[in-house]
Amino acid sequence: MSISRPVLAIAWICVGGLVALAGSQPDAALDIDSLATEFGGESTFTRPGEDAVIAFQVPTQVLDVAVQGGQIVKKGDLLIRGDDREERVLLEAQRFRAETDIPMRRAQAQHELAKVELSRLREAASAGGANEQEIKRAEVSEQIAAIDVEQAK
Repeated sequence: MSISRPVLAIAWICVGGLVALAGSQPDAALDIDSLATEFGGESTFTRPGEDAVIAFQVPTQVLDVAVQGGQIVKKGDLLIRGDDREERVLLEAQRFRAETDIPMRRAQAQHELAKVELSRLREAASAGGANEQEIKRAEVSEQIAAIDVEQAK
């Protein structure tokens, strides 16, 4: 059985590393390049066995690449940052809408106005100053205003 040169070189590096570790201080740094050279081998960088396709959930422009080739990453690490400026502005607008009571106050005021108009129109109708269609229109307007209050809540 013959052993190929790369396998032999790796074996020498491993043996050399064990010998070097056995004779070194526990806290001494291990320099792989010098160790490999000392035992007639080479230190090399290997590529990952698989490439990953990275995609965003929505089409976007890449703003920042947080890692570089050869860098060690863990699951959950940020690799690429997409352009999320528009989404951030929309989020702030939604936050503002959620924290303000202006739409609610506006809807309540519209509802109060619709109730007053309906009441006055009924009074006018009793004296002959409004017809049934006007009253029906005012009733529907009051109902819509009540729905708007519920929607604003």
